[in-house]
Amino acid sequence: MHLFQNMHKEYKGLALRRLLWKAARATTLSEFNLHMNQMKEVSPNCYEWLMQKPREQWSRSAFRTTSHSDMFVNNHCEVFNSSLSKLRDLHIITMFRELHKTIMKRIQIRRDKMITTNAVICPSAHKKLTKSIHYAGNCVVTWSGGSSYSVTSSDGGHELVVNLLKRTCACRKWDLTGLPCYHACACIALRNEPWENYIHDCYKKETYLQLYGHTLEPIVGPEFWEDTPEPKPLAPAVKIPAGRPKK
Repeated sequence: MHLFQNMHKEYKGLALRRLLWKAARATTLSEFNLHMNQMKEVSPNCYEWLMQKPREQWSRSAFRTTSHSDMFVNNHCEVFNSSLSKLRDLHIITMFRELHKTIMKRIQIRRDKMITTNAVICPSAHKKLTKSIHYAGNCVVTWSGGSSYSVTSSDGGHELVVNLLKRTCACRKWDLTGLPCYHACACIALRNEPWENYIHDCYKKETYLQLYGHTLEPIVGPEFWEDTPEPKPLAPAVKIPAGRPKK
């Protein structure tokens, strides 16, 4: 998270670090304000610095619910860039050819792996759902008679409202991700309905296979390419800088 790295340059300390991540993970405005007020007591300057940053760019409490993702880190980009680190020093044409084969193989592996999966939803989503189902046992559910339910954690948690028809929960976790939170799972269990009926289509196996259903066609090597009438480019002049090379 680049925001933390920038903050850490001016405002250090484990307490501020923990409060920043709590505020970033907060899914409701009330929870966000709670952690930010705690930060204000620890460091008013850090609080003012952070409040100047657009909340919708780093805190789940301000994320839109249309993307069905609550991620605020760029780990996917970092992992993908790391996998391409060996290709960056290649010739431009060679780099694109290797990148083409890398992506072609990636699509094939992911598609074949999902085909062998027996679950209705993707494994990562199934893991999160299983965790929510486990914690749902700690909830006390009161039905309104319609599509809304009052849910209270047995350990003294807040009283929340879940609407199964609208697929919303006051904690906003279901709204953000498209996966039922444990409050919603408790309501679904009370109705004795399948969990899959309340999961967004983006997590289902069928959608995943549609996404990776295409194939990236292979291309022939340069010995089969047509000659171009254009003059061949000359190699750039190489100037070796002074000092020890980086690698």
